[in-house]
Amino acid sequence: MPPDKQAGITGTASVVHAVDWDGDGVLDLLVGDIGGNVYLVPNEGTPRKYAFGKSRQLQAGGKPLQVAGDAGPFAVDWDGDGLLDLLVGAGDGSVWFFRNVGSAKAPELAAGVRLVAPGQASFGADAPTTPHRGIRAKVCAVDWNGDGRLDLLVGDFTTQKANLPELTAEQKAEHAKLRKELASAQSRFSELVTKMRVPGRTKKEERARLEKEFEEVSRRLGEVQAKLPQEYENHGWVWLFLRNPAERPAGVP
Repeated sequence: MPPDKQAGITGTASVVHAVDWDGDGVLDLLVGDIGGNVYLVPNEGTPRKYAFGKSRQLQAGGKPLQVAGDAGPFAVDWDGDGLLDLLVGAGDGSVWFFRNVGSAKAPELAAGVRLVAPGQASFGADAPTTPHRGIRAKVCAVDWNGDGRLDLLVGDFTTQKANLPELTAEQKAEHAKLRKELASAQSRFSELVTKMRVPGRTKKEERARLEKEFEEVSRRLGEVQAKLPQEYENHGWVWLFLRNPAERPAGVP
């Protein structure tokens, strides 16, 4: 891909929300990308026959709307004025509110107001042992407790240390041996990947040998990893944020 070209119209790691954004009776697409941008892909067709037009990045406060990576848009009337606003989850775990100060058919977004603070991104040896809010926030607004106010459901991604039993001396010795073997296999795996990236520099017979060894090393990696305990676990928690009865909608004067 040339350096001045984009891999797709909205980047990568797309998060899509279907909504009638411009009030014309057909569903449009709001698409967040890994860079924290949010795009509108307008539906120029009908409710039964979609025909999506050219995408454009949404603006907020007169500037391109952008959050801290991994944008996850969700359109909803957050402030209760009858107009669709925009909530956006961000890569750092925060959630932002962009108020619609325009109209139903011509939405115009104000600058963002943070509703939820960033989460915690700790991996490997620094990972905590108890559940905690993570990153890559994805949001949904719903009246969860039936009190007439919209609440927030926020999904995330995080890593947590596994709750493992204490190892015996024999198990510790065996695991140390396996980790040494694993490190050696991972090193050889990386070497093989590097060599196989330039097939034109190797003869057919040498290429076949490299591919065979690659399969063997890959298989052995899987076998060794299966014997070692999973010290760290990836989680996707869902967090509930109930609307405070005395709270005025964020960003509303």
